[in-house]
Amino acid sequence: MFKVSGTVKRISVEQIVSEKFRKREFVLTIPDGEKWVQDVQFEFVQNCCSFLDNIVEGMKVEVYFSLKGREWISPQNEKRYFNTLQAYAIKEQGDQPVRTTPNTQAHWSGLRGEMAQDHVDQGLNNMLEDDDLPF
Repeated sequence: MFKVSGTVKRISVEQIVSEKFRKREFVLTIPDGEKWVQDVQFEFVQNCCSFLDNIVEGMKVEVYFSLKGREWISPQNEKRYFNTLQAYAIKEQGDQPVRTTPNTQAHWSGLRGEMAQDHVDQGLNNMLEDDDLPF
């Protein structure tokens, strides 16, 4: 188990990979010495995907993770290896940016972000233009 601190650069929406597996990725900018930084991608899986619901881009966090690796054999019988940084906890640090509702939250209409607001606005416009009142 490992721990690293950095600034959240990007948070993706939840991906449903299969009926039994879902994941949510995020990128953490990590200082690497005085001059350099590294942008490193992590993922939460299954029920842990919701751990990112209260995190916003620009937030300083501490991430606890495991290093996962696997072998894959291609149809041409070539071996390849893949690594994943699978997070299992995330904790806020210090002064944080102002929280806003991220676009990853589902709207009551089932849509996300600006699409959801467009959907609501169009529905209101349709209601106002519809003049089939009985009186």
